[in-house]
Amino acid sequence: MDFVFGMPTDLDGNTGTVVFVDRLSKMAHLAAVPDSIDAEGTAKLFIDRVFRQHGLPVGNGL
Repeated sequence: MDFVFGMPTDLDGNTGTVVFVDRLSKMAHLAAVPDSIDAEGTAKLFIDRVFRQHGLPVGNGL
């Protein structure tokens, strides 16, 4: 997971992107986010964007 901020503002007021990468399939999931994103918002995005497609991660990914 990584955050990228400092991008131009979109129509919804988002200025950043959160990137989730599935290390097994190497699939990336991207979501536009505001500068004020918090842990709860990030967790909700993870559930909406990653968990629904791949299920709960197993192990620590190392």
